[in-house]
Amino acid sequence: MRPLLLALLLASTASAQADWTGRWDSCWVDGCAVLDLVQTGDRVRGTYDLYEGVIEGTVEGRTLTGTWAEPDDGGTIVFTLAPDAQTFFGRDDVGDWWNGGRLPAASDVAEAAVGDPREALQSYLTGMNGVREVGLEHFATALPALTFALDPEPPPPWDRVERANALFQVLDRTLIRLYDVPHADLVGTDTSLVVEQLGTGETVTVAFHATGGRWGIVVPSRASLDSTLTRLLTARDDEATLRALLATKGLIGTVPDRHHRLDSPRATVRTFMEGFADGAAGRERIEATLDLSRVDPAVRAQEAPLLADFLRQILLRVGTLVWQQIPDDPGSEAPYVHFVHPRGRIVVAPGETEAGDRVWRFTPETLASLRGLYEAIDDMPLSEGAREGGERSPFFRLRDRVEDVSPALVRRAGLAETWQWLALALLLGLAPVLALGLGRLAAGPPRPDSDGADEARQARARFRWPVRLVVVGGTLLWGVSHLGLPQSLFSPLRAVGLVALIAGGVGAVFVLVDVVSGRLMGRSRHADPVVVDDILVSLTAGVTKIMAVVTAILLISDALALPYQSVLAGIGIGGLAFAIAAQDTIANFFGSAVIMADRPFRKGDLVSVGDQTGVVQHVGLRSTQLRTREDALVVIPNAHLAKETVDNRGLQRGRRVDLLLGVEYGTPPDVLNAFAERVAEVAACHAAEGAPPTVGVWAFGASSIDVKVVCFLPARTLAEEQAARHRLLLELLALADEMGVAFAFPTQTLHVESVPKEEAPIDRVGVEP
Repeated sequence: MRPLLLALLLASTASAQADWTGRWDSCWVDGCAVLDLVQTGDRVRGTYDLYEGVIEGTVEGRTLTGTWAEPDDGGTIVFTLAPDAQTFFGRDDVGDWWNGGRLPAASDVAEAAVGDPREALQSYLTGMNGVREVGLEHFATALPALTFALDPEPPPPWDRVERANALFQVLDRTLIRLYDVPHADLVGTDTSLVVEQLGTGETVTVAFHATGGRWGIVVPSRASLDSTLTRLLTARDDEATLRALLATKGLIGTVPDRHHRLDSPRATVRTFMEGFADGAAGRERIEATLDLSRVDPAVRAQEAPLLADFLRQILLRVGTLVWQQIPDDPGSEAPYVHFVHPRGRIVVAPGETEAGDRVWRFTPETLASLRGLYEAIDDMPLSEGAREGGERSPFFRLRDRVEDVSPALVRRAGLAETWQWLALALLLGLAPVLALGLGRLAAGPPRPDSDGADEARQARARFRWPVRLVVVGGTLLWGVSHLGLPQSLFSPLRAVGLVALIAGGVGAVFVLVDVVSGRLMGRSRHADPVVVDDILVSLTAGVTKIMAVVTAILLISDALALPYQSVLAGIGIGGLAFAIAAQDTIANFFGSAVIMADRPFRKGDLVSVGDQTGVVQHVGLRSTQLRTREDALVVIPNAHLAKETVDNRGLQRGRRVDLLLGVEYGTPPDVLNAFAERVAEVAACHAAEGAPPTVGVWAFGASSIDVKVVCFLPARTLAEEQAARHRLLLELLALADEMGVAFAFPTQTLHVESVPKEEAPIDRVGVEP
């Protein structure tokens, strides 16, 4: 069943793809034309009017086999339709290629107007500009505006096309003012217009002839056109273009991107308008046509596309753009004024780029006046035949919807339009509400108390404010980027949004570092120090926070387009003063690096540094904290630690304990010896591994025989040492009691000697015998 369904699906797909009906933009070795094909069953018939040609054939699968015929030529063809049915590849009977792509069913080709010489010239130029920029179907506008009536014999179709292209190449290098063309009512059946190539003084005469009330441009011979084109290009010293044009027929082989150099007002305006149909690459070329030197660099990426859309909408309303009416003299120094209005002007002027190239661009004054100009002419419909060359931007689509609701909302109220103020107020009210809601969501709902539940709840609660800042900043940035606000409002609002967003991000990093480092530090209390190093965790956390702050500063500087050159120059000038003022801080930082590299101690070790002794509590980037026996917290700069000798008692095999056991003098020697041996056995049971104790009679004291015990107890902390000493002393006390050994205590015997009464001194005052 499945193979059958698959076969049916493939068959239906192949059938759908084999439909040749439609309009095709096709080209072959030495020509191009639009094919209009109609398929009926397996038969296909079509025409390409540009050459008065006819195609007929049959279809088998996706292959069309048939014939082509023109008034003076013909042959066979084989076309193969691509799987997506949008293109075809083919060959003719002599092996030359013939390819094509499907065109949209709808066409915006304007009908040629030939009621007078001016209309004929405008139709021809508009049509040929369309051929160059859009497609071959615009020949339908250009060719009817030409006349070959003065030729000795009617030329073949291919000759008409080639001469039409050659004439356009000539006229495209001149400045044409349509209002200088004589009106039909003022002339008979013949008239002419002299056009000039700016900057060279070369001229070209354009002749017009009327037949039966239809005016057309008289097309000179191909030899005459080639001679004129050579003269114009030589005058401009453009040998490369001359060679390319003379070596080809028609538009193939020209330099299509030459105007992207922006070397004249015509090149700049044309590059600007064509860019809207070329996607991302076109947007880059559009921005190159705008002098953005007075636009805040921080918002240039957002402001440039908006200004370009305003300018495009204005140009489409000002009038029909015929490139040949715009000056193309690359050597001119005079700005070109395209449009003048009380609210502003559209001017293209020469200038230099940052790289030192001379280009023509729309002036800063033009860009500053665009909003006012657009507001003044918004109600004017697009000029006849205007092509937007791409869809409208999101801002203009949104503005159109607002205007459909209420035209009063798009009227300016101060710096912005009314609807923009309302949307901004809504945005500023919505951002805090979202921030509060998402901040509570980040903190999480209350949960029953359990092991670690309180700690987890506190960790989530610390994310509340960073999340709120991120939400406020992100909402503000998203909103203002869609409202099309003027730079004076957009720049500060964007700056506030960016700072809030970055600050929230840094806060979240701080909280995350604290949470992760806290858990790792907690794990280090129970894990092997080699696996989890608490000093490494502490220093890494500090470095991560510093990096987060530095990254935030760089991001804010980049977003606000702060001048890095000035900042670096300031650092260079003030670097010495900064180094002197911050030398202690820098020394402490490097001291922490030394501690990190040498690892002289870790958290919990008992260390002595100079006259300070205590347990290591915390190691930071600036200082290390010790807890002394008096429970005081001593903070020692890391620079001092790096220079001082560190006595790490935490790395001892044990804590040394020196005991003097005072035994009474009456203890027999054999008992004393047995007691010392038993004390050594007890001490060995309590001593650290690899550190045997030493026990023996040490000295005859004032009131006792002293037995000295030197033992290393397995303890790292003061608390562990205290507990180990307690156990050892109690066991020694029990041993002495068991063996009948008595500990001596200091005693003093006072001998009193009596004195005879008669020998008593008599000189003592106040004493009677």
